[in-house]
Amino acid sequence: MTYSITEEDYQMHREEFKILACQDDRTKLWEYFDKNWDDCCEIWVMAYRVDLPHFGNHINNRVESLFGKLKRQLKDHFTMRASLKVLWTTSDAKRKSIGLRSRCLAPYGTCPTQKK
Repeated sequence: MTYSITEEDYQMHREEFKILACQDDRTKLWEYFDKNWDDCCEIWVMAYRVDLPHFGNHINNRVESLFGKLKRQLKDHFTMRASLKVLWTTSDAKRKSIGLRSRCLAPYGTCPTQKK
């Protein structure tokens, strides 16, 4: 439902979900969805968000977005130092993108991005 690109598509998936959620006289899942999510579908269904400025970020939770960006850059074989460098570099880039002065908050000489 989240990735429905038209209202009709959303309604079709919604009805399909309703049928599946109400099998065998079980209705609690559907009632929960209907009460808590259907009334606010404008904030989580793509069809209603297509004209909003989202800057390529369709995730409601900005922390999840940041974690996704970090996971793409971090590798399993990275040392702690290399991992911290990725974190600091990402943090510095984010600060610059929103107009904050970039700075490393580690003790002098321990920051992998700090010039000696």
